[in-house]
Amino acid sequence: KLVTLVAEKREAIAARWGELGVDEKRRADFAPLHVGEGAFTEALLLQHEDELARLDGLMEKREGIVKIAEKREEIVAERAELDSLLKDSSRLTGRGRHSAANLSRETAMAKRIKKLPELTEKLREKLLEWEAEEGYAFPWHGNARYLDAIDAVEGEWQRKKDAEKDAKDAKKQADRASVAGVGPPGERMNYTALPKAPKPSGPAG
Repeated sequence: KLVTLVAEKREAIAARWGELGVDEKRRADFAPLHVGEGAFTEALLLQHEDELARLDGLMEKREGIVKIAEKREEIVAERAELDSLLKDSSRLTGRGRHSAANLSRETAMAKRIKKLPELTEKLREKLLEWEAEEGYAFPWHGNARYLDAIDAVEGEWQRKKDAEKDAKDAKKQADRASVAGVGPPGERMNYTALPKAPKPSGPAG
């Protein structure tokens, strides 16, 4: 019976390790795992139970982080969707209830998106706290370190918005120059090349 109980605890521990992203080195650090059947004792079973209880606590802690992460991922997706919608000028030509519903939805999306920086900072604090307390990065959705994935997404978004701003500023500058008649060198009016009016001749003397 003791063999069966220890085996069950080890199976449960392995499952928790997998969900928590615990690497092989940290798994190997759990010394009771390496004790053979011939040396099983009640004390060994208790060690397995303690480890399982510790991992269950981590699972609860992980769930709290995942909820924040999932909410943030939803808003990040909304940010990209709203950005695309706002670039579609045809959405403003609609009329009636459908158009009003779309405008209301965009307003609601914008309101949620305003909370993204605060939510990201909260998540970042939780992830750093996890790393400090557990000694390894919080893995999620195939990312070995979720913090790095967040930084990559935000960095790419900022570069995209900066590029859009630069392009808009350049267009405004070009438009102003065109209105002022100061276009590119090939398009500027060459005032110096215009013929000069002849000077009026004085009275004959």
